[in-house]
Amino acid sequence: ALRDHATWVALFEAIDQAYNRNLWFDELAFSRTVQIESPAPANPPAADPPSREQATAPPRISNGFDIKGHALDHAAIADFMRTIGAQPGVETVRLTDTGLRKYSTMEVVDFSLAATLGASGLVAR
Repeated sequence: ALRDHATWVALFEAIDQAYNRNLWFDELAFSRTVQIESPAPANPPAADPPSREQATAPPRISNGFDIKGHALDHAAIADFMRTIGAQPGVETVRLTDTGLRKYSTMEVVDFSLAATLGASGLVAR
């Protein structure tokens, strides 16, 4: 079983909703970052001791994904980015790299994009 199974299912559904037949993927990478607040100092400068909530703040988890692939043209990439960015829970989508390449008898557009998920993650449909 994958950790946070619901996020994976929702991620694949979001990609499926945004996918168009003018592009194909080579790689999909999912990342999870956990940020833990540092504990309050032993001798706080303020007169008030830290509250229980401050002392035991839950870690903040942020998720994102990267996709590397190819497209027949730039319009296919733009359409995919616009559609995946409109999916519930997808916060930002950025094109991180693009370039033309000769593939068999035609030119294709190689691309890499990165996206971040909102604090509530993706919502399964």
